[in-house]
Amino acid sequence: MKIDLKEIGASGITIERRIPSARITPDEAAEGPPVRVEGEARLALTIKRAGERYHLRGLLEADVEIACDRCLGTFSVAVRPKFDYYLVPRRPVAEWAEVEIDETTRREVEVDRLELDLLHLAREQVRLGLPMKALCGEDCRGICSGCGADLNREHCRCGSAPHGERTGLAALAGLLEQLKDDDSGN
Repeated sequence: MKIDLKEIGASGITIERRIPSARITPDEAAEGPPVRVEGEARLALTIKRAGERYHLRGLLEADVEIACDRCLGTFSVAVRPKFDYYLVPRRPVAEWAEVEIDETTRREVEVDRLELDLLHLAREQVRLGLPMKALCGEDCRGICSGCGADLNREHCRCGSAPHGERTGLAALAGLLEQLKDDDSGN
């Protein structure tokens, strides 16, 4: 699903595609947390030529299954990122100093080839649309750092001590108490 940008005129084109989840789900080697697109994703965009620039404006709509950052359970989230930027041919380094930074150049993405891969664009937008902190719910209690129990579904199996006392800092506090006792005994 590649588009040759050189064939696009000033009037531009409008593209709307439904992309099956198997083609858009980022592969396991991709950076970031594992995600799985559920069903189909919808990609709608317009591309217009403006001199040497190609203006891309659009929207991706997908439902994505991701892991909760606290309890590691999976849940679905609606991803609806909008995008608006310009593709420009890569400039030689010598020309960088001559580029005036304005509202348009801040949204430029330099490319080596004047070709747009819609699958790559869709995968990128899925990643960019993910929440910064993925939580299955505001009240997610996470997992116990001692026994690994999912505290949303079961009680901690660490023993009789309250959950907060089983942290590494609690062990250091115990060591500090021992040192104090040793100092007072001398």
